[in-house]
Amino acid sequence: MASYVLVIHTCRDFSEWKKGYAGDLPQRVAAGLTELNLLQDSAEPNRVTILFKSANDAKAKAFAESPTLKTKMAECGVIGKPEMYFLHDAK
Repeated sequence: MASYVLVIHTCRDFSEWKKGYAGDLPQRVAAGLTELNLLQDSAEPNRVTILFKSANDAKAKAFAESPTLKTKMAECGVIGKPEMYFLHDAK
């Protein structure tokens, strides 16, 4: 059964956020996350939705809850608390 992580959040400036997000790739890879889609809201371009495939649910959850990720998100300009959903195929 495939596992996924869906993240939705708003940032101050998408282009600045994307630079910081790109720099965090090694941490996402270490957590077993593979980006499937990176989307901007058509009405609010600073609202971002990301869908990841997860190779390891425990690692993905630990990464999502880590103080390091929270700090990185703040540095990248994420506003408020991100929405994070841990999903599985419904097959």
